[in-house]
Amino acid sequence: MKKLSRLTRLGASAVLALTILVTPVVTARADDEVPEDNSAAIIAAAVADGAHACNTDMPEDGTLFVRLDGTFASDRQNEWLNLVNSYRREACENGYPDPRDPSRRLTPNDYAPMIWSSDLEQSAMLRAAEASLTMYHYSLTPVLVVGHDRAIWERSYGASYGNETIAWSSNPVASWYGERNAWVNGSGGETGHYTAMIDPSSLCIGIAGFNGTYVGLYGGTEYILDENRYVIGSYVPGGDPINTSAYNSQIAEIYDDWIANVNVTCEGGFVVIGNETDLKALATIKVVRLSGDSQFSDIEVLPPSWGCEDPDILSVDGVGNAVAVAPGTAHVYCYINGIRYNGTVNVLERASEASPSQTLSSSSSTPASDSGYSGYSAPAAGGGTVGGSFVPSASGSGIEGFVDRLYTVALGRNCDPIGRDYWLSRVRTGGATGSDLARGFLFSQEFLGKNMSNEAFVDTLYATFFNRTPDALGRSYWLNRLNNGESRQNVISGFTNSIEWHVLCTSYGVVSGSAAAT
Repeated sequence: MKKLSRLTRLGASAVLALTILVTPVVTARADDEVPEDNSAAIIAAAVADGAHACNTDMPEDGTLFVRLDGTFASDRQNEWLNLVNSYRREACENGYPDPRDPSRRLTPNDYAPMIWSSDLEQSAMLRAAEASLTMYHYSLTPVLVVGHDRAIWERSYGASYGNETIAWSSNPVASWYGERNAWVNGSGGETGHYTAMIDPSSLCIGIAGFNGTYVGLYGGTEYILDENRYVIGSYVPGGDPINTSAYNSQIAEIYDDWIANVNVTCEGGFVVIGNETDLKALATIKVVRLSGDSQFSDIEVLPPSWGCEDPDILSVDGVGNAVAVAPGTAHVYCYINGIRYNGTVNVLERASEASPSQTLSSSSSTPASDSGYSGYSAPAAGGGTVGGSFVPSASGSGIEGFVDRLYTVALGRNCDPIGRDYWLSRVRTGGATGSDLARGFLFSQEFLGKNMSNEAFVDTLYATFFNRTPDALGRSYWLNRLNNGESRQNVISGFTNSIEWHVLCTSYGVVSGSAAAT
């Protein structure tokens, strides 16, 4: 497999919540006797556990693998392909400007349907998952070509590809189509997503969607263009769409110097004698980008080697598989970039000996704020609680009730007629979505003047978007992001992309809205 040398380092900060752990011991020290590199076996084990493989089977020097939690959009590939081809046909039949030469008009003879490529889809799956951390065109280990990262395709197939488009929405193809009028009318603005889709020289396509823990559904598309423009080499187009429902995560490659604060333990921090467990290294990751840093917690790192100082208590192999042998506290460790990170695992006679916090940790799911990605059904619109107190709900229904509710829950007062008419007009005549209105309230001078603490802010978000009081794990998760420097704008995006918010908006007959293409 071809490897490209790193041309540039860009920074970005990312932290992914996979599991909530307790009592980790986090220490790091240099160690001259680093165990054998078991990266290949560790990746194979992750793939066997449902992770979608990375574009390379071994990390480059200075990089390592992480596992990004989320679910791929399954059984939508044919829907998206058919939609792309319908837009291509429309452009040719209506004589829209030719992306190859805007002075020329497309004709029906220019139409040719895109061919699905499972190879391109593999590349799009990785880009989609990476974008759950960073809403940029740059991959986590960027190799820049004409301002865009093409390392994923190049490193997989040793050749350039024609184009990449991305969108954060439940239907990325429809998002790109939203640029049609700007292209057809020449009114200016972004049109590259749409023109790549209708370009007759685009031969093959692969699309993927990923519901990540940090950013909602992300669509990634890779195109192969005319061989006279881009060298395709030995690539053979075609293949059936991938059964993405078989995957529960994506393996990605990041720079090892973005790793900090590694928590080493197993899920829950304990295991019962005779049982098996998998050791985990959950790290804070700082991803640096030209447009600013981002930081995330608890992303699962896949270190190249594991070990245990107490094999008579916990037997650990080089890939992190552990078997509980005898009661006690086992001191476990892993190596990342030659640095040893230590933690503990408690081995118990029986599960009943676990502390309440351990039991909660080992049995809990991802934070409730992520439940929108796993089919969670929000309650019907109505009252809720914030910080233990009842939040009255507007009694109305429809758009009026939706606006009244925002006044009550977000601003804590009844609406005034002028303000109410303004917001109703934005929905009725301006096409504003529920997310547009929510942001308008939460970034209004009146709301900002409340100077809320992070705790009160998170409680208000739960009431506004989920119509309920926050659960302990979800509240802790969002507070951790805010307290580690995440902007309130970014945190709000996590709520607006949830299914709970979508269901709540739908109950009022309001379109929830989604993030824009980029």
